[in-house]
Amino acid sequence: MFRIPAISIFTLLAALACHPASSEEPRYTIATGSKGATFYPLAEALCAEVARMRMGFTCKAVSTPGSRFNLEALQRGDVDLAFSQAFLLAQAVQGNPPFSHRHDNIRSIAPLHLEVFTLATGPDSGVSQWDDLPGRRVSIGNPGSGSRVTIDQLLQSLGWPPTVFSAQGLRSADLPAALCGGKIDAAIYSTGHPNDIYRRMIDVCGVRLVDLWSDRVERFVDANWQYESVVIPADTYSNQTLAARGFGTRVVLSGSASLPDCHIAGLLRALREGRNRLVELVPAAGSIPLQAATDVPGVMTHPGALGACP
Repeated sequence: MFRIPAISIFTLLAALACHPASSEEPRYTIATGSKGATFYPLAEALCAEVARMRMGFTCKAVSTPGSRFNLEALQRGDVDLAFSQAFLLAQAVQGNPPFSHRHDNIRSIAPLHLEVFTLATGPDSGVSQWDDLPGRRVSIGNPGSGSRVTIDQLLQSLGWPPTVFSAQGLRSADLPAALCGGKIDAAIYSTGHPNDIYRRMIDVCGVRLVDLWSDRVERFVDANWQYESVVIPADTYSNQTLAARGFGTRVVLSGSASLPDCHIAGLLRALREGRNRLVELVPAAGSIPLQAATDVPGVMTHPGALGACP
């Protein structure tokens, strides 16, 4: 099991805003991901809506290693809210691997955007399809991220040993320098599209999105409830001339069971009434369902998301 070094915990805790005195508005922290991907800017935009609508509380986005880290921090009470992939939320609450125990302090709040697992290849890598990856230098997501958990599961289902390629554990923010500089040949990562990191790679240095798909990948997707086939249309990025097929999973906003019902209701109101502004700032937010409730197996929904606020 991957363990966050103690110094990382202390660094994160130092970065988190402490809850102010009772005479002030509560300030909640949202655990997200890399600043240039989708989790972080979406949380920032959501918190800006909360502030604009004067909900009686505020929130702040905190950059983290990713979904797995976020859920563990939420269970410990280090953060108040978290973004994660739906399947990891289910695993955490049920105490299934990669988690060592049940995370019973977590409640689901709302479904968010669809994250897509994509295969990005360097301009001179010679990689044009999934089966070209053996023997190459490939980033498969940083430890602590939902991407890494899924990719490990995918490789296991394909019968590919860990040594099938030279695996790198880069964060999404490090991908442009690595792919554009020829330090790696390809990267498998999940994120909402379009986003700034992929825009820089594709439009500036010629990184290509190619199909993360094969008959064996299709069988993996069909066997797991949390995944679905997704196509990123051509022209999603200025220099992307071909559509790219991959698979996606829904992102979920979850929070501590102890958060006030009316504050959770306020978050949902900001999410829904501020949708147009969110999409302007973070185009991937266009895939957020407006009225849908979370439907994650085994996970309780926060009462504030079910109309409990008087």
